[in-house]
Amino acid sequence: MSNLSYCRFENTLRDLEDCYEFLRNSNSEDFEKMTAKEFNSMVRLRDLCEEISNEFEPFPTCVPEDDDENIIMEYIYNSEDKNE
Repeated sequence: MSNLSYCRFENTLRDLEDCYEFLRNSNSEDFEKMTAKEFNSMVRLRDLCEEISNEFEPFPTCVPEDDDENIIMEYIYNSEDKNE
């Protein structure tokens, strides 16, 4: 199920934290019980987190107010310039 744009990151963060806790508290038996599809998704999620971390570093240090779209757009614009 996809997330609504206004709460995409909030919802995904909760799910990601759940995955992180599973990884931290798991043992080899837990991984052996996973289906191949679930295991491959776990590996892809790890790779995607690394890609996100590398691509969007450094991240803005300010926390924008709900109505301060300019800060967010300025960050996105500056990030696109660096990637070209």
